[in-house]
Amino acid sequence: MKIIQLVQASPVWLAYRQSMRNASETAAVLGASPWTTPYQLWLLKTGRSIAKVTKAMQHGTDTEPAARAAYEAETGFVMQPLVVQDGPYSASLDGITFDQDLILEIKCPVRGSRSDLWQDVAAGSVPEHYGLQIQHQLLVSDALFAHLWLFD
Repeated sequence: MKIIQLVQASPVWLAYRQSMRNASETAAVLGASPWTTPYQLWLLKTGRSIAKVTKAMQHGTDTEPAARAAYEAETGFVMQPLVVQDGPYSASLDGITFDQDLILEIKCPVRGSRSDLWQDVAAGSVPEHYGLQIQHQLLVSDALFAHLWLFD
């Protein structure tokens, strides 16, 4: 695992992601994303289309620091956001422990709105598209464990 010194969501980070195979794109590549088809991802990666930030995406970005702090308070783990790479594969981790054996993926759906994620987690399951993202993160980071943290 190679650590890439980039601030997530910065213009330099966005440019870096254009040339990488990113964890958040894995479900789309495999045809398992509920939001993006493989063709739509190809359009984005080749510059033929521009990604639009939805209200839900912005909510997640805005809420992530509070979610990470709540996770740290609940578990006692200190989590560092980090961009990592292994060859052509990249992952922008919401958090990784200092000894790099545990990664954190944060999701912040709005509880009051219709959210399949809340329903899936309440039923004890992880949606396939998020599971694929986390498996990609584990591959790139060489971490042994991953936690999916759902926060509102």
